[in-house]
Amino acid sequence: MEGVEKFIRGQLGESLIVRVDVQRDLDRSGDDILRVRIVYDDSHGELDLAAMLDLPGLLRDFLGDSERVGFPVISYVDHQESNELHAAE
Repeated sequence: MEGVEKFIRGQLGESLIVRVDVQRDLDRSGDDILRVRIVYDDSHGELDLAAMLDLPGLLRDFLGDSERVGFPVISYVDHQESNELHAAE
């Protein structure tokens, strides 16, 4: 998904986003979804709630029909929690 991380950084703030992981997946009903995991660092400010709520629709518009893979399912993980999760794996 070329450009997704750059798009998300532009929507949420470049300095807050550490990493964006994107993968196509299926939900429990077998429908296509786009799983997006946003790792953030709020030491430079806070994520904007309105921008977070608008992101799924804006991301679908950004991807357009040619890249339509289902609804984006977005999770937000603090970078410290992300490091702990990787250490536990």
